[in-house]
Amino acid sequence: MRKSEVKPKYLRAAQIASIYGIGLSTVWYFAKQGFLRPIKFSKNITFFNPAEVEAFFMRKAAQDEAAV
Repeated sequence: MRKSEVKPKYLRAAQIASIYGIGLSTVWYFAKQGFLRPIKFSKNITFFNPAEVEAFFMRKAAQDEAAV
């Protein structure tokens, strides 16, 4: 990471889908299965912790790589 890049404090579901190249419904599936922990800000606004999201996808990539 370059010094000029700023890590976001929170990520929205659409941002996660865009960053990791998955569908929005997949983000919500992972949340429903307990892999991602949603943080409710208000009735219609949900955030995710970027560190938790990154850790999940790193574990998932390692598992996928080990299965091959």
